[in-house]
Amino acid sequence: MSKKQHVTRREFLHQSTSAAAGLVGLCACGGVCGSARAAVAGSKFQLDGYCGDYCGACPNLVASEGATKHADIKCYGCKLTRPGGKKPGCKIRACAIQKGVQHCSACKDYPCAKLRAYHTGSKSKVNKEKPGYTWLAAYNLERIKAGGAEKWLAEQRTRWSCPKCQAHFSWKDETCPKCHEPILSADQEAEQLTQHKLPGL
Repeated sequence: MSKKQHVTRREFLHQSTSAAAGLVGLCACGGVCGSARAAVAGSKFQLDGYCGDYCGACPNLVASEGATKHADIKCYGCKLTRPGGKKPGCKIRACAIQKGVQHCSACKDYPCAKLRAYHTGSKSKVNKEKPGYTWLAAYNLERIKAGGAEKWLAEQRTRWSCPKCQAHFSWKDETCPKCHEPILSADQEAEQLTQHKLPGL
């Protein structure tokens, strides 16, 4: 078994920061935060999606954050208009805007069939019978609901940063794209989430 397969979410977060939360420990603040901006000061990206996705781990946004020219920026986050004025065509986004909620977990119809279909829609690259990265969004909504988006965003920024070189990586990455160290991939985390009886899953 490879070194990467031994990395757990708890170990990954412990390596990255002593303040990060573990897998099964939900925040207890209880408040529902409004729309939260990226934790990085001066960032023009918005990293919390309505559906519970952490947009900061989207391959398009990771590439956009590293862009040196404005023309290379593909997206600012699902909640914001894309470069050139184009709005994302997501039905969940349109529904959340219509209902006036910043995250689907604040909706009176949560969790609806449309949201659940999205959360179970992606499949693991290793085993197509198992859920993929969108499964993480289901649990993320419960963490946002319990502890607020700001705290969740700070945890996510750490979770999707390489513990060795601090480079940001995406849902599709199996190793750090910069230093090639083992990381906790989205598929690995989705597999771990299925093994626990956690809220939202």
